[in-house]
Amino acid sequence: MAANIVHPLKKPAPTDRRLPRVFAYDIKDDHQRARVAKVLEAVGDRIQYSVFRADLDDDGVLAVLVRIERRINLGTDRVHVFTLCSGCLGRTRTLGLDPPIVQEFDLE
Repeated sequence: MAANIVHPLKKPAPTDRRLPRVFAYDIKDDHQRARVAKVLEAVGDRIQYSVFRADLDDDGVLAVLVRIERRINLGTDRVHVFTLCSGCLGRTRTLGLDPPIVQEFDLE
């Protein structure tokens, strides 16, 4: 694990179940932002310009965060990861354009 990442999975206990994860970022540099988007496009679906949804287990989340950490400036950029429980997912609402079709994918 990279030294600068604060492990985001200390609570609850890690799970090997895939759960819906939402990644949201604020990255200043256009090139770095595009590189992060490419990482997230490989594992999930873009739902807004800087927001992606992916079904990942805890190891998958950590692998993505390690890849992202190499592509951002930790002093100026920020990436959030939110885990949605089944109850939260059931209460999710979308207005406007239809959400993207969720596709199955394999992690590298």
